[in-house]
Amino acid sequence: MTTADTTPSPDPELPWAARVIMRVEVGSTAHGTGLPGGEDYDEMGVMIEPWESAIGIRPEPEHIIYRPGRATGERSQPGDYDLVVYTARKFARLAASGNPSVLMAFFGPLRFTTPMGDELRALAPAFWHQGTRERFLGYSRAQRERLLGARGGKHTNRPELIDEHGYDTKYAMHMLRLCFQGLEYMHTGRLTLPVPDPHGEFLRDVRHGKYTLAEVIDRAEALEDALKMLKSRAPEQPDYAAIDAWLLRAHRTALP
Repeated sequence: MTTADTTPSPDPELPWAARVIMRVEVGSTAHGTGLPGGEDYDEMGVMIEPWESAIGIRPEPEHIIYRPGRATGERSQPGDYDLVVYTARKFARLAASGNPSVLMAFFGPLRFTTPMGDELRALAPAFWHQGTRERFLGYSRAQRERLLGARGGKHTNRPELIDEHGYDTKYAMHMLRLCFQGLEYMHTGRLTLPVPDPHGEFLRDVRHGKYTLAEVIDRAEALEDALKMLKSRAPEQPDYAAIDAWLLRAHRTALP
């Protein structure tokens, strides 16, 4: 197994820590769209459930959120460490549904892995399918609705961005990022992280408020149209047989 000594990690004494098979850096630091010194540090992990949880009826959480020093729902601050760990089964379901946030775990900077984690990362092509296009579009539209106040009203937990730029530039950046990444993913079945220039530079400029709200909406509409029209070689559905085979193997080889 491998670790990265320079990045945070959960307390090894936590009862679930020994079952984690991989951890991957996600969020703005992985995308390369964060502000220097202004970001928290996000990771996503995958763990294997005990057999009695996987096949029995004993209720167990399908994901665990680890945020040392922060309460659930409390806004993260620069330098915070946020980790979400999914059970392998939940991770596979979310990834197979085309969830853009979860798909990052296949391509983000690897911070901890085991042989079973390496197998999961290598299984990325099994999750590529046509339905993912709509998930990227849906996530981008959700960011636009929040940006324009159509989802949740005018609420934002970043009022300082509205005061400075007239709109929440982080929502705007994520809206556009999801379009760029949707185009790449549907074309290649992969995501390049951090987002390469010139798209990465453009996203950082949006984050810094260098474009008007009208300009970012116009660009988002053009990108969404391009994503809708893109001809992709992706299969119609995930390779469920390969995914299930890995899940069965992972649980069989897990510690009792």
